Amino acid sequence: MTKARGELYGRSFGRVREVDVEADGCNRHDCFRILVDLPVAKPLKSKIGQ
Repeated sequence: MTKARGELYGRSFGRVREVDVEADGCNRHDCFRILVDLPVAKPLKSKIGQ
């Protein structure tokens, strides 16, 4: 997984502030840590793919 992929996932929820990746821009772990600003007036989506 790359930083660009993390930003793509994060944008589906709100404005991406940070994606936690290694110095080379890749994530080699089982999960992504993505910091996102969530608009409080907008309800959360129940599934990412919708």
